Amino acid sequence: MVESDTSGLIHPLAWHGSAWSSLLGALNKNHLAHGLLIYGHNGVGKLHLAKALAHLLLCSSSEAGRACGQCNSCLLNSAGTHPDLFFAQPEQAGKAIKVDLIRELNHFVSQTSQMSGRKVVVIEPADAMNINSSNALLKTLEEPAGDTHLILVVDSLSSLMPTIRSRCQYYELQPPKRDEARSFLAERYPDRTDHDVLIDIAEGGPFYAVELIENGKLEWRSLLSSGLVDVLKGKSTVEVAESWRAIDLMDALYWLDNWIKDMVILVMTKDESRIKNKDLSELMGLVLQKSVDPRFLHRYREILQATERAAIESHPNKQLAFDRLLIDWCKMISM
Repeated sequence: MVESDTSGLIHPLAWHGSAWSSLLGALNKNHLAHGLLIYGHNGVGKLHLAKALAHLLLCSSSEAGRACGQCNSCLLNSAGTHPDLFFAQPEQAGKAIKVDLIRELNHFVSQTSQMSGRKVVVIEPADAMNINSSNALLKTLEEPAGDTHLILVVDSLSSLMPTIRSRCQYYELQPPKRDEARSFLAERYPDRTDHDVLIDIAEGGPFYAVELIENGKLEWRSLLSSGLVDVLKGKSTVEVAESWRAIDLMDALYWLDNWIKDMVILVMTKDESRIKNKDLSELMGLVLQKSVDPRFLHRYREILQATERAAIESHPNKQLAFDRLLIDWCKMISM
């Protein structure tokens, strides 16, 4: 998933220390590869770290492993206008990075640096590249022109083609400790009192919690869960699907998949303390009450994953997709 991020000059965060130290060690020994792969759990700030590295690499007067913030390159990065920094991201969250954008990236890499220094490319999320896009990147990733670094950002290594992975150095970004995540959210949202709930909902990823707050996705999530409860109480799937009109399909699929994983744990252990989405007590309680077979829950996850693959490669009718998911949900629960 695409991670929310701040603008301006970026520096690493407290919990980025281990990955950042490894990156600096490679850079200081001139062992930093042209292809770099930053991976880790959704919302832990992988894009933030990629930007921090890009700003450091482009800085002309870095000090103590940080961009100086004063040179012309830093001022351009602060303004988001550095000519030697290229971002490759989907036109829309959840969609593919098209091959035309990778061709544009390849052209950028082939050109001489406009600031007489390094060039940096950030691809996020890298697993949004389809087969054609990935193949178009291979030669550039293996032999980039000039002093160029390509930083790929992804949640899971397994979601990338082996030929892409084999051309990169890996750097795993670990989630923050709970108190680090709480401090991060408290600094941004001092008036909120639900920081711990947000951390649970975001599965420990504070940047994902920020996305939920800033983009109104907490309301979407609540609407999605109440809809699942409503159809079990007799409301029509068509009516509930219509009420979900504003919800982004990819967000819905992500949440549903996480909830199903919690449901599997709940029906197998009967222990509510072990699930992550503790705020969805009514939904989880209904699933537990109906003693759903875990095999059917696993089957529903397969349906969700198939729907996600189709949504990435095409433009499905969202209302029809929601209606089908609700029908399958009702069938699964009633088995």
